[in-house]
Amino acid sequence: MASYSYRLPWPPSVNCYIRRGNNRSYMTKAGKQFRENVFADVVKAHDGDIWPLEGRLAVSIELTAPDRRERDIDNHIKATLDALQHAGSFVKDSQIDELVVKRLHVEPPGCCDVTIQEIEA
Repeated sequence: MASYSYRLPWPPSVNCYIRRGNNRSYMTKAGKQFRENVFADVVKAHDGDIWPLEGRLAVSIELTAPDRRERDIDNHIKATLDALQHAGSFVKDSQIDELVVKRLHVEPPGCCDVTIQEIEA
């Protein structure tokens, strides 16, 4: 079974990732920048030759915070998964059957370690 592992920058909170206004939702500047950074990291990790995983997936995310501020770890998941989908790591986030998220220690500037693994259906 195929798997990918990445060290990504600290993801924005969902509260800073998507905004709503004028009867629509839009991605913030911080969200767009994070998505661009993830895209570059994924392309670099695969030497520009990435093939999206197409089967059922298990995803493990380890968050290393940039500082000691109190955070809800679930607020950082949407931006991470959306950016990985946009970068071509997998086809759709609806493929994910297992999701494990861990908060680790504090270490500036913070990071997000992700492992995506195909699993049996």
